[in-house]
Amino acid sequence: MSQYSTGTAKLKGAAPQSSPLLLRPRAASDFDSREQLVRLLEEQGGPEQPEETEKAPTLAPRGVSLPLYAFFSYAARNLDKNDKRLWPFVNRLLGSSANSCVESTRIFRLTDWAVREVSPLALEANGLLTEAASLRQLAPVNDESSADAARIASDSIASSWAGTRSVFAASWAAKSANNNSWTAGIYAEIASERAIEAGADREILLNMQVVLLDELCPPPC
Repeated sequence: MSQYSTGTAKLKGAAPQSSPLLLRPRAASDFDSREQLVRLLEEQGGPEQPEETEKAPTLAPRGVSLPLYAFFSYAARNLDKNDKRLWPFVNRLLGSSANSCVESTRIFRLTDWAVREVSPLALEANGLLTEAASLRQLAPVNDESSADAARIASDSIASSWAGTRSVFAASWAAKSANNNSWTAGIYAEIASERAIEAGADREILLNMQVVLLDELCPPPC
């Protein structure tokens, strides 16, 4: 059994109110689900610039977990075209859609990763060692209560220090998790992007994304 507790609430499709980040993952089309994922990787490019006022829902390819697709689609946009590290997950994402308990577990884990693993790297890159340690010492995010505690801690740091956009994104992941929303997948990946911008090691963070997907995707056949 997973160490992450699971809830029974249905996933909510909307982003938290007043989100400062643009949500613009790929929309599903009439293509076969696998072809959609392959096209996503083949068309890799930089992410579009965030616009504070624009929010858009997304639809994952048929049979693909929505929070995992949200994370995967944003991660794919930030790799070089010749970087193939996400390709092995195409087949593992197919059929990954699961019941609300499993998807809630994934949402909480994505949030935990953003708050307790990624954001501390951004803080350390800017000499904020005490603040980084305080996030690492938080209880694992595995339910609404721990997600709320992570949000409060992240908000406190983000409001006190400049250059903490990774922590800000992690806070929004926690807000999403507290609402049981798939958008936590997007905010978790954006926290990683912002950590790289803040000076954290890019290769370490990209490999952390691979490790996280390996943990959350169904095992290979």
